[in-house]
Amino acid sequence: MAIPGVHPSSSLGYTNYLALQYGDETIRGYNISWAAENTSFAPAKGGGPGIDEWTIPNVVGVPGTHLSITALADQSGGSHLTIFFQENGTDIVQYDRDDTAGAFTYSEMPVNQ
Repeated sequence: MAIPGVHPSSSLGYTNYLALQYGDETIRGYNISWAAENTSFAPAKGGGPGIDEWTIPNVVGVPGTHLSITALADQSGGSHLTIFFQENGTDIVQYDRDDTAGAFTYSEMPVNQ
């Protein structure tokens, strides 16, 4: 499988989603169905058209930013995604959302100078 449009120096992160940076510097994630030579994008949740993917809206990272993504357990028994990257080169930002859907929330991580 191929993902066209990926930034040439994008780092990759994987937990429940493969996270990467696109050429337009947006941060995106894809749910992957791993099956050796038959690996593919997972279908959209709920049986809708398309694939299970997301983009952090109205956000761009530093070109080629390092990123990290993890899934953390919630007290309710579910999980949420947490992704870290840089928006301006002197920061580390954190975006969170429920693992299955929903909007991202934002927080900035302190960086000692």
